[in-house]
Amino acid sequence: RMSETSTLYEAAGILTSQLALSDVLATVLRLVGELFQSPASSVRLIDVSGERLELAAHAGLGEEYCRRGPVPLGSSAAGRAALTGEPVHVVDASRDDVYLKGELLAHEGLRSLLCLPLLVRGRCIGVMTLYHRRPRGYEPEELRFLSTFACTVSIAVDNARLYGEQSRLAVTDGLTGLYNHRVFKERLEQEV
Repeated sequence: RMSETSTLYEAAGILTSQLALSDVLATVLRLVGELFQSPASSVRLIDVSGERLELAAHAGLGEEYCRRGPVPLGSSAAGRAALTGEPVHVVDASRDDVYLKGELLAHEGLRSLLCLPLLVRGRCIGVMTLYHRRPRGYEPEELRFLSTFACTVSIAVDNARLYGEQSRLAVTDGLTGLYNHRVFKERLEQEV
């Protein structure tokens, strides 16, 4: 129990020290591989329409699997996790009637997946998925630990998004999206 707590503490320190969303996502994928022995993982974030999950980052997945495009909320395991706010576990995709991408997953050499919703203030911002090459079950303690890790990831992703938005607003007008007066002056001085 103590090692889980220290692992979460270290992961939180690493994740929350980064401000760029791409850095946060790269670190999440690295940690998932290291901490959970997951040969492949992905993070999908809910798009601006709030109706689909867009692939934001992945590790260990092939081009064909990633090309499948946005996932509507409610469809596929990740879409169900986003819609319900609950983890969705597919022990063996080749024998699961609900999971429709079993052949695509098998082509990747993967059989099992766990989709963890990324929740911030009660709303889902995305889904983190861990894949395994063999059918894999999870003990209740493992699911609690993974859900807690997903909460840490959620906070880091949300912070990075907020930082990115604030950085953008620092140089652009919030209404028009055009560069603000300060940036205009700086650029003018550089040119002159």
